[in-house]
Amino acid sequence: MNLGFEYSTVSSSEDTQKFGGILEQCFLAPHDEEQIWFERIGKENLRIIRQDNEIVGVVVVFVVVVVV
Repeated sequence: MNLGFEYSTVSSSEDTQKFGGILEQCFLAPHDEEQIWFERIGKENLRIIRQDNEIVGVVVVFVVVVVV
């Protein structure tokens, strides 16, 4: 079953604005604080999930390195 999801990095200012809307809805974050989130997370660590060219989700890639 192919649900038609696409997975990509943040590629435009429109992606940034839509991510801000998702933050606002999910975490009650003020819309104008999206830039702070980008600086903390790093745009290179965000992945956008689209279905029919519409953003339906965002994933943060997070890697932890433990040195023993």
